[in-house]
Amino acid sequence: MSQMDIRIRELEASLDAHRLLLASVSTRAEEARGQLLRIGHELGGEEFTNYLASLGDPENISADKIATQIMIMIQAKLPFQNVEAVKDQIKELRKLFTDMKRLLDVQTKRASSAETSVLDLRRQVETLENNLANERRKNKDLAAKIPPPAEPTPPVDHSEWFSEWSQHKSFERNKWLILLLGEYGLSRLTEIKAKLIQGSDIKPRTVYTDIKACVLAGLIERRKGVSDLGRPTAIILLTEKGKWTYSRLTGRKPVPSEYLELIKAHKTNRHTNLILSVADHFQRVGFTVDREPRTIQVPGGHIFQPDLIIQKETETFYLEVETGEQIERASLAQKWQNAMVAGGGRICIAVPRPGVMTTLQSHVQDWGTERGKKPRLYLTNLEWLRNCKPGDSPWARIR
Repeated sequence: MSQMDIRIRELEASLDAHRLLLASVSTRAEEARGQLLRIGHELGGEEFTNYLASLGDPENISADKIATQIMIMIQAKLPFQNVEAVKDQIKELRKLFTDMKRLLDVQTKRASSAETSVLDLRRQVETLENNLANERRKNKDLAAKIPPPAEPTPPVDHSEWFSEWSQHKSFERNKWLILLLGEYGLSRLTEIKAKLIQGSDIKPRTVYTDIKACVLAGLIERRKGVSDLGRPTAIILLTEKGKWTYSRLTGRKPVPSEYLELIKAHKTNRHTNLILSVADHFQRVGFTVDREPRTIQVPGGHIFQPDLIIQKETETFYLEVETGEQIERASLAQKWQNAMVAGGGRICIAVPRPGVMTTLQSHVQDWGTERGKKPRLYLTNLEWLRNCKPGDSPWARIR
């Protein structure tokens, strides 16, 4: 049963109750008026009957007029000592009638109001039912026009190709590239190259040859990277065929690409590549870096998602990486509040260039002044980080 139906039921029940009360009050009022008429006829006889006839329709004669005429007759015909007793009786009957009439008026208004509400709601229900019927008809027409869903495309089986590829002389070298991407989720060429040649006799030139061969075989996809400083590194991703090959080699699903996971959280290539570059530099100077998007609950029902979490010994920094492309006071205000709360009073920011760092420092300080807050600022930029050596402070400015 809908809320509208329940409301109508309630109003109908209330209306019935008011009508019962109305009937009861009307009966009591008529009884009081009848007693006045009976007293009048007993005391005045024909004189009282003629008086009522002179006033027209008896049903329209007010109780006050009836009571007044009875008092006149009482005063003219009864001894003085009995007049006061009858007066009191007439006074009580008049009061009873007046009270009943007032209650009757109140209940009549309530009943009328409830009946009006029921009629209005019934009209609303009728309108809603008509709208619902129209929408159902439209949906039915649309559903008839939508073609049935296509059968899901079965996964491609590359077994025949795999048998041929595994016999190729470059198979072992190419295989290690696929295994590396699937095992660690690496995506940047510089990092992949460093990992491949680490502790092996593989030459850098060979890495580029293997990447080219895997691209031609459809195992990997190479994308152009974005960088704020220097030459951007390429992005290397497993294709669907590459993922199938990794599963065939290991019996496991490949780890999701680090780059694609970060893109989901940070939306743009520029921001994602900047985050990865900043992470590399912090690692190089001796920090432990968590690149995975993390969600931190802060008081007030807000959520803070730092771009990087960096640690060294007992210190933890929640780092915001900003490109400087959009510095909007309104949109960043809650971010600074969340960062300060999560960081225990510290706000940590990394940017591409010193000029952007100065602009953001001014912005955060203005934000703090407006709200009576004084965060401790830890600021850095890529130019500063590139010149840092292990053991150096990665912070270009602390305020």
